[in-house]
Amino acid sequence: MSPEKVFNHDEFCYLTLRQRFLALALAILADEDGRGIGHPAWLRGRVFPAEAEHISLSEIERDCEAIQRYLPVKFWTVEDGKKYYGWED
Repeated sequence: MSPEKVFNHDEFCYLTLRQRFLALALAILADEDGRGIGHPAWLRGRVFPAEAEHISLSEIERDCEAIQRYLPVKFWTVEDGKKYYGWED
């Protein structure tokens, strides 16, 4: 999903500012199939490098849950514990 589609999604407005920024970053960081790394530590370091020490991993997890609730994106964990996300069309 393009950042423009994320920004224009009807329920984007229900997210906090940090969640909106993270959602847009998820769209930008996704590969051509709309998938990307969904591990909270990786996302925190990549998307919020200057604020990483002030944002807990549990906050990033909650942000991802909110984004999944309001936008067409799913997060999942595979058998080896790696976490990913994928945008739905």
